[in-house]
Amino acid sequence: MRKPGFILIFACVAVFAQAQLLPNESFTENPRGVYRLTTIIGKSGEVIAPYEQYKICTDSVTLHCSVEDYKFAITQNDKQVFNYTGENPLSPMEKKMLIYNSNSLQFSLKWWSTYPNHQIFPNNGWCIENYQSGIYSDYARPFFNAIMQPVKKDKKNPFIGKWRLVGMMDELQELKDMYKFPAQEAASMIVFTPSYIVMVNHNNGRGWVFHAAYNGKESVSFNKEVRKTTWLTPDCIALPFTIDYRTDYEIWQREDDEIPIISHIADRFVENR
Repeated sequence: MRKPGFILIFACVAVFAQAQLLPNESFTENPRGVYRLTTIIGKSGEVIAPYEQYKICTDSVTLHCSVEDYKFAITQNDKQVFNYTGENPLSPMEKKMLIYNSNSLQFSLKWWSTYPNHQIFPNNGWCIENYQSGIYSDYARPFFNAIMQPVKKDKKNPFIGKWRLVGMMDELQELKDMYKFPAQEAASMIVFTPSYIVMVNHNNGRGWVFHAAYNGKESVSFNKEVRKTTWLTPDCIALPFTIDYRTDYEIWQREDDEIPIISHIADRFVENR
């Protein structure tokens, strides 16, 4: 399994701590952490953001996360690291993206819009997006908790933790007798938490959040399905799923490393730049 070259380079704990503005904290810092879009200043003045989106700001890459209910899509729309620039361009002709009013709690993003008929964005004018940290929707909070920090085991619930998909089988008995798990790179990840299940594909940045319920070690319920669980080892499980008339099995293996899922995702985007 390839060890990610990009390890998350800001303190994840700070992302989720409800930090208070310190007396000496300035508004000229580089934004680092997770921030939610709150308002947009466009052609008709300031409006509350009509959609849910976040910026994940690190020293090496800035990622964009769009949210639709329980579905998440992480992309690299901005193509640059967000560092403080100040509010004003160096010259009237310069149209580079600007970052200002920034610290651990907030930042403003100013960009030149050329949308001809957009409801909010101006045509040939500056647009300002205001972001704040520590603000999440009901599904976004467990999603970012799962991907931004290492996931710990829970002695009371053997499901709790981070798992990777290592294979799919149509004959479980054959799997028990013959199948040995090869070392391979994990693209599909699942995080079991006490109340939610977070599924992420770090190759394409797609993710989903479902409410979860557990029946001891026997089964886990999510996405309106009860998955009766076969424990192949204490760190490897088979989860059944039905296709037409047959039942196949997803094989999930626990990962105990301290690497947050966001590091895998960010690593992909850094490689592809």
